Amino acid sequence: MRTWQYKLRNYTSLENRLFEDYFENMPYDPYVKGHFRKRRFSRFKLNHFGEIEVLPHKKFIQTSKVNDLLGDVEREYEEIDENLVKTEEFGRIFKGFAELAKVNAYISEIGIHQIRILSSIYIDGEPAPEGRHQDGFDFIGIFCSRRKWVDGGKSELYLEKTDEKPLLSKILKENEMLVVNDKAVFHTATKLSPTTNELGYRDVFVFTA
Repeated sequence: MRTWQYKLRNYTSLENRLFEDYFENMPYDPYVKGHFRKRRFSRFKLNHFGEIEVLPHKKFIQTSKVNDLLGDVEREYEEIDENLVKTEEFGRIFKGFAELAKVNAYISEIGIHQIRILSSIYIDGEPAPEGRHQDGFDFIGIFCSRRKWVDGGKSELYLEKTDEKPLLSKILKENEMLVVNDKAVFHTATKLSPTTNELGYRDVFVFTA
């Protein structure tokens, strides 16, 4: 059977403006140089009632085999706001990722990184400073919550790390989710560029399982 490489879904009826307040007061990611990335991280499963359950706090680590930039570094991030986790909209994208990736969220842990990438005439917004990579999981998902005053941030997938032409090259729109088979392809995202003199940003939830 042919292995799938990626899936796309648009959650057109989801009220993504609800997420915006939860991206505003996020802490900066202390593991990258320059104040261009804000980040939170939590791990989840579904309980016996089908409700999202937050797992105990844990540091995030990837091996140097999959992350050339921060491999083998124990990274500690603040947890995602519990009030955000309780919203119906968060539940929809959590269960949506599990459905698209065919992950049993009652058994398998799903990690979620809440990330804001900033961009201005003074800030170079790099969604993927590590370049083309795999994350060392079975599946990853990127849900675009908000884009404001930015261009770029194009999601690109490659069959091989050194391929010239991408398998997919797409700017994710708001409320659009890309789920990727992390074993089958390499992924990256292009640099953001500002469209005005205002501070722009791209808000995403990145899922791992």
